Amino acid sequence: MPAGGRARGRRRRLLAAVMLGALAAFLVIFGTGPYGWINMVRVNRQQARLRRELMVNMARNELLRREIKRMKEDSLYLETKARERYGLVKPGETSYRFYPADSLKSRP
Repeated sequence: MPAGGRARGRRRRLLAAVMLGALAAFLVIFGTGPYGWINMVRVNRQQARLRRELMVNMARNELLRREIKRMKEDSLYLETKARERYGLVKPGETSYRFYPADSLKSRP
């Protein structure tokens, strides 16, 4: 092979090595660190998850606000909830509890 061909081959390999090194440096600099692509993808996923959680919590908050309003305005609703949750009865009333038939079989 002529000497000029060898020199050209070396230059191409050197250029390829320099380009590969530059690409590796670019990926390391811009791909890692607090503002790198890898971290930004992670942050974007976390942000999307938090937005979904926020929407769920806002909807739940609205339901709770409506229930509070109803309890303040509707005494019959409040009485019903108290009876259901705490088993409250008025004087002279008798409270009955019904259990599914299969729940009695599981007792030792």
